[in-house]
Amino acid sequence: ADDPDARTRAELEDVLTTLVVRRAQALTARDLRALAAADGQGSTLLAADEAIIAELVQAEQRYVGLTFTVTVAEWVSVDAGSARIRAVVERSGYRVQGPGDREQSIGADSGRSLLYSLVRVGEEWRISTVTG
Repeated sequence: ADDPDARTRAELEDVLTTLVVRRAQALTARDLRALAAADGQGSTLLAADEAIIAELVQAEQRYVGLTFTVTVAEWVSVDAGSARIRAVVERSGYRVQGPGDREQSIGADSGRSLLYSLVRVGEEWRISTVTG
């Protein structure tokens, strides 16, 4: 079981799981700095997530109970600086709190197959784009 390709595939599935968990935590905390641990610098995903956080802050709202879970992950390609994984990421049901005492429940979403493009940043990976 010393197949480097198999090791890389398993590593990337674990990496994607870590990244989507970090992303959910950053969105829930409305923490722009924490997004840097999930989203690639200058990436389209980072710009979209920054906009979500800005909207939440402006509306005096926050997400409660938001989680992402990788349910299917299939390695597509990897090289020294980038990787592509076709994956299904499930989103939990969660609540949007605010402003004030207002609260709205959002149902879970089982996700669909999307292509996650990752970029290497030092010794770690970050998500740069998510496409159909």
